[in-house]
Amino acid sequence: MPSVGGRPNWVVTNTLANQLEQLDIKPSAIRYVGLANSHIDHIGNLAMFSGATILIQRSEWDFAQTRRFEGMLDEARLRTDLPVAKIESDYDVFGDGTVQIIATPSVTPGNQSLLVKLPNRGAILLSGDVIHFQYGWDHRIVPGNVWNKEKTVASFQRLADVIAQNNAQLWIEHDKAQSDKRRFSPYYYQ
Repeated sequence: MPSVGGRPNWVVTNTLANQLEQLDIKPSAIRYVGLANSHIDHIGNLAMFSGATILIQRSEWDFAQTRRFEGMLDEARLRTDLPVAKIESDYDVFGDGTVQIIATPSVTPGNQSLLVKLPNRGAILLSGDVIHFQYGWDHRIVPGNVWNKEKTVASFQRLADVIAQNNAQLWIEHDKAQSDKRRFSPYYYQ
């Protein structure tokens, strides 16, 4: 994993478009895209989803529209021609409890995590950017780049509560060791 400007730089070998194609899913069929936050690594493929509504915390939308970008390497301002649902707090995407957005302010004011309840696999909690590495989670280490340290500590507790209430497995998206143990397209979890 090469580093750019002191930040990890993973190389994409199987694009999102290719992964969807392997699963025979047309991007235009996607109804919702939930953004963990407005950082470039979370908004880069939005243009692919012409039929989607973006699910974002109102505080994140406002933050993305007003923050300054001086000195930030390769950051993009969140702009979209897609419909945007500006939500506040937790949100049950389909109204049946199977997919729930969990408000977890941390690296940005509107960071959000995602709880997915699969029929065979059980509950999986995608951490968003509340935490980046398993070691940090295990030792409750607040990263130095967070928007608000106290809110991040509260979000750690919120994740722990959601895990306990749902017997969920925590998936930390930026943790390479965890990622290396997961199945990727064309494989999937049920």
